[in-house]
Amino acid sequence: MNANDNISEAGAEEYRPLNIREILFRIPITVWILLANFAMYCFTALLSGNFLVMRVEVLEFFGVSAPAFAQGRYYVLLTAMFVHQDLLHFGLNIFALAVIGLVFEKEGGRKNFLIIYFMAGLLTNVLSLILFPLLVFIGASAAIFGIAGATIMRQLQSVMFGALFILALFAMAPPLSFLSHGIGAVVGVVSDYFIMRKTNMKKPNMRDRIATYPKTH
Repeated sequence: MNANDNISEAGAEEYRPLNIREILFRIPITVWILLANFAMYCFTALLSGNFLVMRVEVLEFFGVSAPAFAQGRYYVLLTAMFVHQDLLHFGLNIFALAVIGLVFEKEGGRKNFLIIYFMAGLLTNVLSLILFPLLVFIGASAAIFGIAGATIMRQLQSVMFGALFILALFAMAPPLSFLSHGIGAVVGVVSDYFIMRKTNMKKPNMRDRIATYPKTH
């Protein structure tokens, strides 16, 4: 047996095909959330009999509102995060989620993505129910803006910029839209602030980076 045979055998021992669980785990959480939104859109479109615009009855059934809670449909706090009014609403949210979600997940990790996404969406739905019980709230906007706020916090490492981002949302959005966008962003900024404090994450400043450069003689 020569050296080449040893190398071949070593390579064969190191190589192991991935099982289904490992393959699925390597798929970003953002992709799974996108697929869930797409599946829900197709389902509501099927119920509505229209792929472009959803029926009001379908939106009321899956959306957050006081009547839904009165009927014991507490699951709407979750389902509302995946329901969209029409194709334009769905397309804009999906595009934003694909771009922002993948950026944050790469930087912040799968677990933090899930925590912030669902915390922003669920808390906004609860506040929407309390403040405007007679209205119906749907869409992934709150969860997406939660990820957007967290992404700004993580990239800029600054609460000030996160606060400015939130103020800009309040200034530009219509009265009801700011509720989902603004509160979602607040949850994202605050959540990621505490996550970063807990994990002691800090990007090296310019002085630290220079100190790590190899010295030349």
